[in-house]
Amino acid sequence: MNHDPIIMIDDDEDDIILFREALRNVGVTNEIVCFQSPSQAFKYLQTTEALPILIICDINMPLMSGPALKKLLNEECFVHKKRIPFVFLSTAGNELSAETLSKLDVQGYFQKENNIAAMDDLAKSILQIVNKE
Repeated sequence: MNHDPIIMIDDDEDDIILFREALRNVGVTNEIVCFQSPSQAFKYLQTTEALPILIICDINMPLMSGPALKKLLNEECFVHKKRIPFVFLSTAGNELSAETLSKLDVQGYFQKENNIAAMDDLAKSILQIVNKE
């Protein structure tokens, strides 16, 4: 894996901490840049020189949902042309249809786990997407 950052967007700080630990447990050494709001992440992605290797985003957040952020990113030419793999990570399963995920050009949809061992396995599964890109 290269040294570009992984972006994580989640309004729940505990979920950020748990998943960041899972990424470290499975050997990720990349910087993990976390945002608690989609609008902060959007501003960062518009201005950063870095090329993130992955965006991991919660679905349900106040003010802007994960799908609304992804739609905005798809419309933003500068960000969209970077072709950054994007996955949703949510507490509830099957919130979005396969058709919606396809229209948003999302590479994966995963349900959050509530213990570190299961979260480690989830991190491995998500990282396989990056390794295939």
